[in-house]
Amino acid sequence: MQKFALILLTLVTIGLAGCGGETVTGGDADQEKANLQNSQQQAQVNKTYSISISEMEDGTISPRTTQSVFYNRTRRFTVTPYTGYDIESINGCGGTLQGNIYTTGPITEDCTIEVNFIDPLESLESSEFIDVDPVDPVDPPVEPSAPPVEPVDPPVEPVDPPVEPVDPPVEPVDPPVEPVDPPVEPVDPPVEPVDPPVEPVDPPVEPVDPPVEPVGPPVEPSAPPVEPSAPPVEPVDPPVEPVDPPIEPVDPPIEPVDPVISAAKINDTGITLCGNYDEEDDGEWRSDVDCKMAGASQLFDGIDIEGNNVPAGQDALYGRDAIASSLSKIGGGDAGFDFTRINSDGSEYVGTGDYSTNPWACVLDNVTGLMWEVKESSNGIKGNSLHDADDMYNWYSTNTANNGGSEGFENDDGRICFGYNEADNTTFCNTQAFTARVNKPGLCGAKDWRMPTKEELHGIVHLGRSNPSIDTDYFPNTRAGNYWTGSPNINNIYGSRIVLFTDGRDSSINRNYSSHIRLVRTAKE
Repeated sequence: MQKFALILLTLVTIGLAGCGGETVTGGDADQEKANLQNSQQQAQVNKTYSISISEMEDGTISPRTTQSVFYNRTRRFTVTPYTGYDIESINGCGGTLQGNIYTTGPITEDCTIEVNFIDPLESLESSEFIDVDPVDPVDPPVEPSAPPVEPVDPPVEPVDPPVEPVDPPVEPVDPPVEPVDPPVEPVDPPVEPVDPPVEPVDPPVEPVDPPVEPVGPPVEPSAPPVEPSAPPVEPVDPPVEPVDPPIEPVDPPIEPVDPVISAAKINDTGITLCGNYDEEDDGEWRSDVDCKMAGASQLFDGIDIEGNNVPAGQDALYGRDAIASSLSKIGGGDAGFDFTRINSDGSEYVGTGDYSTNPWACVLDNVTGLMWEVKESSNGIKGNSLHDADDMYNWYSTNTANNGGSEGFENDDGRICFGYNEADNTTFCNTQAFTARVNKPGLCGAKDWRMPTKEELHGIVHLGRSNPSIDTDYFPNTRAGNYWTGSPNINNIYGSRIVLFTDGRDSSINRNYSSHIRLVRTAKE
């Protein structure tokens, strides 16, 4: 039996050897498993997922179409409510909302963004708080208005407790001193005016009660000190009255905050022509009518050559524009504007006025005293030079004194201006970085350039022109588009004011949008 087992074991061993197979070691298996995992992970990284947008009312989201996103990447959307609506909620794709910008979390699967908008007025009207506080329940307390006078006494009664303990010493005093009552009565009047400011005075009144008890016998002389006590209370009112004067002089410093746009330093609109009024509606309305030829004035209507009415009191009949032909100007410019061209070194320009052959760098406004940056030639390509007319910027300011509560966007759109380097924040295409780059070497002999206010930038708008709405003889290469101002939007901390040089309007947009810039400095006070 043992011999048979030995033979069988030998045959099995020979059979296994004859199979010609190889034994797979543990190390090779681990490597094969790792290779498989790497290929799976690579496939996952290269995979794209879809971000879809649900149907919505009362607002929009941009981009609106379904977006494809690589694994573990994020995507940003701009949410804009229609006028009169606010964002009520937004969810989906693990995102967060900052202002009007919704940024998704890392995308690892298909997801959907859902936005809901709300009308604040409707929500107030339908709120339970308003329903619970109708006028009806208020009426009951209104009817017993006389009783409320009685319940008013309770608040007076709680005040009496400190007075009640005073009464006891007064009552025992009354028997011996009945004539003391008269002086007590006149004391009441001063007590009434004292009530408003006397709440903090009550503490010193309480310690006065103890000395009143030992003074009980000589109550008659005590009255005199009480009477003079009223006078010190009366003179308290005067010091309150003189407090008002210091408040009044506070107003003056607020008023002079407007010097930049005071009446003495503001440009006219540039409108020198009148418009007619076609009473027969024959399509003959025009806005290029010579006011004087039509006979229109500030007080009287005129008639144009087609026989249509030209209303009185139009823009062209007032201000510098109305007397533009007789104005004595320091420089030149259309209508009531008075501009002087300035060279890059700060000297006055004496060239031909043809920018293409004899350029200038700045323009001095002789009416407002402001000096403006002039943009270099526009060829539709961004980044040709520091003052390229095509360059654009995001709004950004770390100055809490003028940024309206939000810094804006330091590097939202990347390479949209000259010299951009993603590794150097001083080259970023934002309003603050650009201003610093201009001031470092100086422009037109100055290093105090800044962003203009909305009022300042609107001051060089020529409303008699469009696309662009500016005097291009002095401001060549102006794009018919949006130009940033340094003025924040008080109704939206994530927005700032712009001036549209397509037609001269002003508006507000979110700070992550890209717009042009024209810097300014105060050259003359």
